[in-house]
Amino acid sequence: ALVAMQERVSSQIEHKTAFGKFPILIKAGLGYGETRWQMFKSQTGKHLTYWMRGESLDGAVFAEKCADPSDIIVEKMAFERIKNRVEAESKEGAFRITKIISPLPTPSKIVEPTPDLEPSNLFFPKELLRQSIVGEFRHVVNLFIDIPLNISDTALVTPFMETVYALQEKYGGYFLRPELGDKGFNLLLLWGAPCAREHDIAHALNFIIDLTTQTKLTLRAGITYRMAYAGFIGAPLREDYTAYGWGVTLAARLMTYAKDGEFWLGEEMAKRARESFDVKFLGNYTIKGFAKTQATYQLLGKKPEARVIYQGNLVGRKAEIAQLESFIAPIRSEKSAGALMVTGEAGIGKSRLVYAFQNARKDFSTNWIRLHADEIFHDAFTPFKPWIKRRFGIVDDAPDVENWGNFSRAVDALVESLPDPELGEELKRTASVLSALVNLVPENSLYENLDAKARYENTFIALSVLLRAESLEKPLILLFEDAHWLDEDTEAFLAYFMRSLGANEEKTYPIAIIATRRPEGRILFPDNDSLQEIRLEKLTAENIALLAQDILDKPVAKELVSLLSSRAEGNPFFAEQILRYLIEENLLIFNENEEYTTDKEADNSLPLDIRAVLIARLDRLTQKVRETVQTASVLGREFTVDVLVEMLHSQLENLPKYVNSAEKAKIWAHISEIEYIFHHALLRDAAYSMQLETRQRGLHKLAFNALEEVYQDELEAYYGELAYHAEKGGLEEKALHYLSLAGERAKGTYQNRQAIEYYSRALTLLPREELRARFDFLLKRVESFYNLGDSPSQLKDLAQMEALAHKVADEGMISSTFIRQAYHASIMGDYPNAVKYATKAMDLALKTQNTEILLSAYIVLPDALSRTGKFSTAKERAKDGLEIARSVNNRHSEASALNALGLVVLELEGPTTAQEYQRRALAIAKEVKDHYLEAKILNNLAISLASQGDYHASRDYFQQALAVFRKQGNETGKGLALANLGWLSGILGDYPAAMKHYERSLIITRQLGQHHEEMYTYINLSASSYGQGLAEKAYDWAEKGFILATAIEDSSAQAWAYYYLGLAHLLDKKFRKAVEVLLRSLELRIESNIPAQIVETRAGLVQAYAALDNQLLAEKEAEAVIQYIEEDETLEGAEEPLRIYLFIYKWLEKRKDPRAPILLQKAKELMNTQVLKLNSKEAQQQFIENVPWRRALQNA
Repeated sequence: ALVAMQERVSSQIEHKTAFGKFPILIKAGLGYGETRWQMFKSQTGKHLTYWMRGESLDGAVFAEKCADPSDIIVEKMAFERIKNRVEAESKEGAFRITKIISPLPTPSKIVEPTPDLEPSNLFFPKELLRQSIVGEFRHVVNLFIDIPLNISDTALVTPFMETVYALQEKYGGYFLRPELGDKGFNLLLLWGAPCAREHDIAHALNFIIDLTTQTKLTLRAGITYRMAYAGFIGAPLREDYTAYGWGVTLAARLMTYAKDGEFWLGEEMAKRARESFDVKFLGNYTIKGFAKTQATYQLLGKKPEARVIYQGNLVGRKAEIAQLESFIAPIRSEKSAGALMVTGEAGIGKSRLVYAFQNARKDFSTNWIRLHADEIFHDAFTPFKPWIKRRFGIVDDAPDVENWGNFSRAVDALVESLPDPELGEELKRTASVLSALVNLVPENSLYENLDAKARYENTFIALSVLLRAESLEKPLILLFEDAHWLDEDTEAFLAYFMRSLGANEEKTYPIAIIATRRPEGRILFPDNDSLQEIRLEKLTAENIALLAQDILDKPVAKELVSLLSSRAEGNPFFAEQILRYLIEENLLIFNENEEYTTDKEADNSLPLDIRAVLIARLDRLTQKVRETVQTASVLGREFTVDVLVEMLHSQLENLPKYVNSAEKAKIWAHISEIEYIFHHALLRDAAYSMQLETRQRGLHKLAFNALEEVYQDELEAYYGELAYHAEKGGLEEKALHYLSLAGERAKGTYQNRQAIEYYSRALTLLPREELRARFDFLLKRVESFYNLGDSPSQLKDLAQMEALAHKVADEGMISSTFIRQAYHASIMGDYPNAVKYATKAMDLALKTQNTEILLSAYIVLPDALSRTGKFSTAKERAKDGLEIARSVNNRHSEASALNALGLVVLELEGPTTAQEYQRRALAIAKEVKDHYLEAKILNNLAISLASQGDYHASRDYFQQALAVFRKQGNETGKGLALANLGWLSGILGDYPAAMKHYERSLIITRQLGQHHEEMYTYINLSASSYGQGLAEKAYDWAEKGFILATAIEDSSAQAWAYYYLGLAHLLDKKFRKAVEVLLRSLELRIESNIPAQIVETRAGLVQAYAALDNQLLAEKEAEAVIQYIEEDETLEGAEEPLRIYLFIYKWLEKRKDPRAPILLQKAKELMNTQVLKLNSKEAQQQFIENVPWRRALQNA
């Protein structure tokens, strides 16, 4: 068997994987002798495992230790049995097989037995036996335990394994069997595979602590938490379930490094253990098999439970209050505090903590804005809408004219109060975008004139500007309640907003963001290192006593506290609900000490869980009040009375009484004259879930009809709610209708995630045989996936669309699929396929006379063909598109075609002809008020003019493009235009202007999280600082660029950063440091094989070596540059060719080299060629005089 295994492995040593090529070899050891096996069964009879041991295993372990990869090592007893069949050499007390000299026995035929599943339940967890997949990647806790060998005697190991089983039944975990191998007698346990539990980390640590305590053995262990491959390994005859990965390996290594009685933890495990366990940092260890040192910790034990006494309505949260106070401290100094998450299970008191903190603070005036996420409705920006209505005096039933008047006056008042005029102007610009969030859109407003994408982007800007403006009136604290239910667009805005607050270091805003969430919810700001968190733990019994005393306003007896603590399990909301149940059931009595205690029957009469308690409380209400509460529950945690009235119009006369009764019973509270909120989401859930499904369906129908009636004049704002209630009410036709409308509305405001959700729900409802309708919904969903840049989802839907289109045999559907495939290929940079699919779409569209598809194809084709080098064909397609657009009088498409034609002609015929097309396109874009296209054309014109050397006209067009982007709120466009203006100013030598443009661009790139653009802006700022001779600033900017380039692993940018760090050191006369970083730049550029940039770095090295008087190395680099110049005098591809010429000229001139005047002449000719492109003497003079290396060459 060993020979067969080694032959099989040796036949293919190298294995190709997605992560590279890896050699795989095995070491083999063979032992012979007595073999014993033993079964271990838990005392409960639920678990069973086995192990094998004896002379044969001891011998095999010894032999394997002596083996090198590919070896077969045989210990002495085994060798005696086979020595006549093999040749061998002695090795460390065993024998290495070198040759087989006689035939080996033929392998026996094995018949696979049929497994009996009944006993399998004893060996494996049920989840494992039901698992259909072979393996999967999971986060796994790996616990490797080293057990003293003296307990391996049969008499001692049995009770040890019984303890293991008892603790396994308590704490979970999976293990295969105890092993006796090269690492001694050990046990590997896994948590998180085959299934994960909420407290796996704590359970694993408690397991090893309790195992030590109960067995009184001196154990040692290694514990890690990492991603692992968990699954079955082996062959059909024998398979084991286990985990493989760095975590398993590291746990084994840590176990062997630990001393007796020590439990060592990996870093990820230690981080997660700190909250409840004491851990000590041991140091960074070099671990066999790991390239980097591993931070290692020791588990010391469990932390003692904190017991703190507090006064007032909030108990047990003094530390958390202090942490909140510390968190908001920066806003006292007019600075941003960042964000803090308050995390805890339902009912633990997250909101109560924050409210108590807010109400307790009297010394410092702040503006709190409370924003609620909705459990049911996840429309984009849902939390902000009720607040905007309240803030600006917008009333649902009031006329739009009146609401707009209130809104405008409030905006004007806020603008006038602002100390920052620029912020005020932006608030006025985006006012209609804010009002559109609450369905108030005045005619001819900015919002009406924006396309869907621009509306979405401006919503981010408008909300950010409004909140920053509010903070300048009074320090602002944003509270997001139930953030685990936040819609994805609000989450995206918050990430943008956090970046905005830190984008401009010269402007700070006193804003703090607090969010409450349940542990299972998504973490907000996952990429924000400054995010703080408060994790609320359960209340102690003492604090439960204080809570009860506060509610009852009387002392409470130990018996009552014990009952509340055991049933509520430290959850304050649960304790309060149980207490209210006891009050309502008259189960509280006074004892002889005048303390509240419980009736003897109270414990038995209490419902078993909190849901039952909540339902019991609802059952205590009168029938009519309970029915009112149940009816309201279908509307969500927050609801309006007008919809409830319409649903219960038959009870109109008594409805106010029922609503007030529920409020007195602490079921809900009013938040305005017509709006109510359930006291807790769990109360609403209990009221809803206690009803039969048929009644729920009937109530959702009532809600649907009520919404249609109440909001009949403004249904658009309620499409999402109508769709939800139609779905839940079983009104499938209505549901599909409103899901379609809701999706279109969301897509129309670029809320693509929301649109995708609506379309997905519609597809779930739609009968499979409705092929055309399915195609239409898929097409709409593909467009939203395209807008989000979700390539895998697009491809999946496009495949379905293509199959449906061919099944229906509809050429229109097929051409629609082709054009979407072309768009996808184009955005992914797959231009050959973009040409293929756009051509197919074009051919079908010509056949079916589908102008819309045809025009779309003519938009894709010119660009895709140009990028594949087919400029002549691209020009033909652009002209075809232009002709079609004119034939149907589609001015927008005509402008797009002219712009495309200009870009193609720029390559074929030069800038002059291109500009003719671009100017015509510009005139039409202005005519049709397509501002995005207008700005794009202005930018293209500017680039075209710059290529001719008409820098002043180019700058004028860049500034026009910037003005359009600014008016439209296009932040990406603004950043691009500012970067272009910085580049142009740098060419002209106007470095102060270049710095100003780059710094403004930098603010935008930080705000948008565009790390690539931010990185190159740092490098451009370094270049501009160098041009001004500012060494320290040049160094600082380059260093920031390098840090970011390293973080995002961009080697090209690292090379640029090193280059400018080198130039900064040259300015500062730190020549050795200059050499060091320039060599690193050179190394990276050689790897990238960009000749002109390599030469640029070598020229810098010539300067540095010359300054250090290292003539040999300076000459070596200089000659390499001179040789390159002889081959390409223009140095095309270099950033500053004339700087290269100057560096080499200075070197040659210093050495009196006769080539110096020849090189200088070439440099001046190249400079004159560039100067002659400039249209004025002033520009020509500025071009030379303002740039040090050009000026130096001119004067040489």
